[in-house]
Amino acid sequence: MSLIARGGAYHSMLHAWLCMVSCALAAFSSASHAATEQERSRYLAVKIRPSYLRCLDAAGGVTPAIKSCTSDEFAFQDKRLNTAYKQLMAAVGDANRTPLKLEERQWIKHKESTCTTPDESGQSANMVAYDCALVQTATRATEIERRLTDPATYGAKPLTAGRDVLALNAKRGFRPSYQECIDSSFANNPRIIACADEELEFQESRIKHAREQQDARAAPAARASMEADQKQWADALDKQCEVRPGASQSEEVQASDCMLEGTATRANELEKLLAK
Repeated sequence: MSLIARGGAYHSMLHAWLCMVSCALAAFSSASHAATEQERSRYLAVKIRPSYLRCLDAAGGVTPAIKSCTSDEFAFQDKRLNTAYKQLMAAVGDANRTPLKLEERQWIKHKESTCTTPDESGQSANMVAYDCALVQTATRATEIERRLTDPATYGAKPLTAGRDVLALNAKRGFRPSYQECIDSSFANNPRIIACADEELEFQESRIKHAREQQDARAAPAARASMEADQKQWADALDKQCEVRPGASQSEEVQASDCMLEGTATRANELEKLLAK
């Protein structure tokens, strides 16, 4: 059965989420036809299957192929969520079933509003919406599966990035606290953006410190050239990571990731120059 045409109130509400994960997917597929390492980390953290990432890589940015990948993975994650939800409903006991049902309805309503797109939206925006729904469904399934280990307290535990992700972050100059923040966000877009903004401030402070050292070492005649080079870099990054008016939250996540990675890369470059 397709992602969009399904029966039943529960499933029909879930379909609105087919908007959220696609935003990440549409953004990275149009740029490189493959997920970035940060996006891969985010997918794997909520147990989106590696086969989905391989499918996206093979899609080569072709919209029908990407949609097919997303549809197949959503069907898997939707079934996974339904199974976990039924198990949790059976485990919590009569007293907790009504609050759990209310929580589920509120969550579905929130995800519908997050992942839907305007009626006049084009194909790209719809793909963004499909990806949105996939990520949110997988995130919810992961959360409920974790809560099954502690149904009495509904204990939702933070996710944990693998060693490969931590190693890559260290190479890029990201602090461990950034990944800890991402892990505890449960793929909530505003939280992810807040994590990136906090880390961005740190990376910008690295650049500021490196620039101060450069100026202190450079001859007065060279400082103007260095300042112009820095401005050119900043303008180029702003243009590369620009967020269009009316962008979705997932597109804002992509832009914040872009800005953070570009700033950390610049900080690394300046610090290497100072070390010479």
